[in-house]
Amino acid sequence: MLIRGQPQEVSQELLNTYRTQLLNCRVWDEDESDVDNDDIPNDGWTRNKIIDWLKDNEIRTRAGLTKVQLLSRVSEYLNPTTEDITEENNSGDDLGEDTQE
Repeated sequence: MLIRGQPQEVSQELLNTYRTQLLNCRVWDEDESDVDNDDIPNDGWTRNKIIDWLKDNEIRTRAGLTKVQLLSRVSEYLNPTTEDITEENNSGDDLGEDTQE
């Protein structure tokens, strides 16, 4: 049972389950907060760690973006729309196409 105002040790599973509901709490997490262990940013990552990931993947960011907005950019990068894919394919040279008339 969690008691407000008293330091408590809880399992990682409990912490993962209630992480978003622990407001105004100091949480010392022993792991890197990558709950899925897949090196893809999620709610458990810090804002700065998400920014580093975006920069490593050459995704532009700007000052003032919230964690939710940053995670949205991660999602857009990992799940491009068909419009983005079409643009990417059309931006290269037309290799192998014969334009005989």
